[in-house]
Amino acid sequence: MKREEYTKCLRPYITGSMPMKERRLRFCIGAKLCSRKSKSEREAREICSRPKEPKTKGAKAGKQKSCEAEMLELVTCIMDKIDSKLASNINSLGRAIADAMIECRCQSED
Repeated sequence: MKREEYTKCLRPYITGSMPMKERRLRFCIGAKLCSRKSKSEREAREICSRPKEPKTKGAKAGKQKSCEAEMLELVTCIMDKIDSKLASNINSLGRAIADAMIECRCQSED
């Protein structure tokens, strides 16, 4: 479903004035229906009425790293990439750093 279609589908659930609690519930119901995560309004209402599970900060794929450990890992990866790409041309350092950061951060997401 395209963004425009989703927005058009959601519009009836979020228009009009209503108390904030009801607005949140209606938005949730509309979002479940418009994203096709629920087959009926009754099912969507049931899902939206459940208590939300607390989100864990910084958790990625079930594991949590300290910022320091993450940055050390990133720096190590960057240095490996720079060593292999920089050769002797110091003017290309900025581009080498940018390329290395993209490779280090994005290669596992492909």
